[in-house]
Amino acid sequence: MLINTRGNAFWFAVYFLFSVCIGVLVRDISGQPDLFATAENFMAPESVTKLNDSISFVSGAMEIYHHGWVQPQSQWLVKLWPPGFMATEGLIFKLFGIDAPFIFILLLLNAALVALMLSLMRVNALAVTSPLVAALLPIVPFAFPVTRLFLLQPSGIVLGEGLSIALFMTSMLLVPMAVRRRSLPLGACAGLALALAAYFRSQFELLVVLLTLGAVLLVVVYFLFFRKRLSDKDRQHINYVIKTVAVMLFSAHMVMAPWRIHNLYEPSTGNTSWVQTKILVFTNAGKTDQELIDAGGEWIVLGGGNVACKVEPSYCGKSEEGRFYEALMHHPVEWIAYKAAAFPDYWFSSLKNFTLIRYPATAVGFVTNFLLLVLVFLNIFLLLKIRRHPDFPVYFWQCLSFYACSFSIFLLVHYETRYFYALKIYGAFTFFTLLPVAWNVLKSPRINGLSKNKTWFRYE
Repeated sequence: MLINTRGNAFWFAVYFLFSVCIGVLVRDISGQPDLFATAENFMAPESVTKLNDSISFVSGAMEIYHHGWVQPQSQWLVKLWPPGFMATEGLIFKLFGIDAPFIFILLLLNAALVALMLSLMRVNALAVTSPLVAALLPIVPFAFPVTRLFLLQPSGIVLGEGLSIALFMTSMLLVPMAVRRRSLPLGACAGLALALAAYFRSQFELLVVLLTLGAVLLVVVYFLFFRKRLSDKDRQHINYVIKTVAVMLFSAHMVMAPWRIHNLYEPSTGNTSWVQTKILVFTNAGKTDQELIDAGGEWIVLGGGNVACKVEPSYCGKSEEGRFYEALMHHPVEWIAYKAAAFPDYWFSSLKNFTLIRYPATAVGFVTNFLLLVLVFLNIFLLLKIRRHPDFPVYFWQCLSFYACSFSIFLLVHYETRYFYALKIYGAFTFFTLLPVAWNVLKSPRINGLSKNKTWFRYE
């Protein structure tokens, strides 16, 4: 569907080689896992690094390799994390053997997904800018070390972050293409990619929920306040946007349904939650600093994971969801101020830090993180600039949902430095996706498809 011309196939190959070269040749931090390590070497005591989650993933993958699925004594693995990444590593062991250089194979898979994402970004940019600019813009975000690290380098690869973010960005880029081409199958593919992203990282399940809620909210607002004021042409366009988004979200929920059903009928869970970590949030929130530190949870204390106990002492010792949200509602200013005070330390942290802030940020790291923060806010400015463009409803919905998801996570869950990486990467790629659209609008405000009205679309 994407690679149907020589030009698209050529640029896919270029982006793939570019991605592989970054993964193999570039190193942004020291102490990254050996690219050609086997599972046995990777899990050896002398090789275990700060990437403890990655050890758990390989452990689960080896059980899938040996037994076909995670064994009962290890069911906690698929309660803390969705099964996508462990199943992928297990499949690699099945296909290539337990002694295969699985990280290198993951790098190639990552590179292919990233190449697909960059190719879609180029195709979208071709609609509003020159072929040369459209081809170069997708690689600009890799000037930021965090993008290289999490999408293509071993430290990010062994955490499954690269696969999930590439799948999510692919999903987001497919939607405007589907609308532009009037292709509901493309919309369904966007839903499939979104669901797969959730299977690799649980944060994207929350994003599916917020994308759904955001779509419903915006559709209600549209019918209440805008529909009657739009021209027939604009109503037809918005109706197709709604239809495409509906197909996308329906596909995503259908692909995610099997895992929810599995959890519902699994005796040790008995619910449709994507992962079973929510109770940990409420439990940790009710513990004192010393209780968490004594249990080895210093990183939870420093990340503000027990803010509920701090602002509402009566919650200490509790683990109730209702009481947790009551503490937030009763003390919103103190809660937000507490989390906001820790935000700069985590946002401007060194890439060497994945949970705790153990290494000081460098001057270069501070500058790049500052630029990424600027891009996150500039995306809002660009959305305002393209509000008369037909692609605006899609990009507004996506950005609103992603930012709401990020804010919810930062507000309710303890901070870890790597929790900020997805927002940084999304902010960079979204900026360079919206930039040519905004430039096109400013350069040619009266081209076909744009409204002459300064507010939004063509009002009759």
